Amino acid sequence: MQSFTISFGEQQAIAVRTTPQATPAEVLAALGLPPYRGVIVIHGGAGAMGRSTIPAVRAFLADAVVPLAQAHGLLIADGATQTGVARLMGEARAAAGATFPLLGVAPLRYVTYPGGPAPSKERYPLNPHHSHFILVEGDGFGVESALLVGLLRAARVPGFALIVNGGQIVMQEVRAQAAQGNAIVIVRGSGRAADRLADTASAERASLAPGARLYLAEVRAPAAFGALARRLLSLPPS
Repeated sequence: MQSFTISFGEQQAIAVRTTPQATPAEVLAALGLPPYRGVIVIHGGAGAMGRSTIPAVRAFLADAVVPLAQAHGLLIADGATQTGVARLMGEARAAAGATFPLLGVAPLRYVTYPGGPAPSKERYPLNPHHSHFILVEGDGFGVESALLVGLLRAARVPGFALIVNGGQIVMQEVRAQAAQGNAIVIVRGSGRAADRLADTASAERASLAPGARLYLAEVRAPAAFGALARRLLSLPPS
């Protein structure tokens, strides 16, 4: 497992290059993260997120997730790249001047970054506002999914999965989270997979393991999400 620094101008991030066979606990240890009280793993849409959805998702991340993470010292993990939810999450953290660790997890083959693989049509730039990255070797999108899902238990602190928009890979990750019995918060109104999962009569909902621990949040109700998140993370009320 190889750790190194990525420089985005004045911003620097710690990255780990790893194989899919590494355990999430091993990778977290290699990153040297600062202490954190809870973890939220975001499974979110990337390049296929509809433009009409972006303003509401941006506001939700800025008004609900970032203040919670900053106030309580949470670790947030997402998809790492300069697209979709990961880009919006990084931008919201930067705009707030927040310092909580923001960890991006992505397949090494499909990303580019300063000092790394050269830009190309099949590579996506890493978002420069993340503090840490896990870059997973292997072929195809989804090779990173097991590590991303596994972070919840490996972190050994209270946590939950947050579903914001998303497509086929996000659905696979949600099914994996449900099979492990992890708490899953679905952001209704964020589009695509999240909205279908919010529908109790959908095929996506039926595909989850029986007894899945599902909770609903509304994309335009940040205060209600904050109350739910503090309960799931065993944090004091605001």
